[in-house]
Amino acid sequence: MDTTKYKSVTIGIGTWKKLNQLAHKDMRSISRTIEYLVHEHKYFEKKYVEGNSTLTPEEYFKNVKLD
Repeated sequence: MDTTKYKSVTIGIGTWKKLNQLAHKDMRSISRTIEYLVHEHKYFEKKYVEGNSTLTPEEYFKNVKLD
């Protein structure tokens, strides 16, 4: 693996299970799901880039249904 492009992370099994469900639901890999959540969700863009959102993560993600 090219360590200048990729890094490994350790996450708890509960988090992995949730990521796996999200990935399966959207037909993505777990790594692509993480990239999507970090780079594409409006909550992260507004809250951390623009700094003008008053949404909490719970409010933003309340419609995400996991099995």
